[in-house]
Amino acid sequence: MKQSISMFIALLLISFYGSGQSNKSIVGKWQDEKHPEKQVEVFEQSIGIFFGKVMASEKKDEPFIFENLVWNEKTKSYQGILRNPDGHDKIMISIFLVNPNRFVFVVKKFFLSRTFQFVRTN
Repeated sequence: MKQSISMFIALLLISFYGSGQSNKSIVGKWQDEKHPEKQVEVFEQSIGIFFGKVMASEKKDEPFIFENLVWNEKTKSYQGILRNPDGHDKIMISIFLVNPNRFVFVVKKFFLSRTFQFVRTN
């Protein structure tokens, strides 16, 4: 009896952990909801660290637009850096997954903040 209870608890924990991880997946191709021409591909550079590149760029040496995104369990968001493609400023951002097919990222600079919504394209 103890063995079956232990097995049930282990399976429950594995399924809970797995479902939590899949809901946090930011890897994929995304486009700005209001400006579909603005597209980014996010990938995992190393375990738990994510980067994003502009998809429309033909340049192979184009810098990342999202850098060092790391999941923050406390805020339930990815925390990292946005490299402004216009001025190449680096700005701290938070990315919140609304659902598996939509994320919102918040850009904060000084006392100003701006929000962008992206939808999954793949």
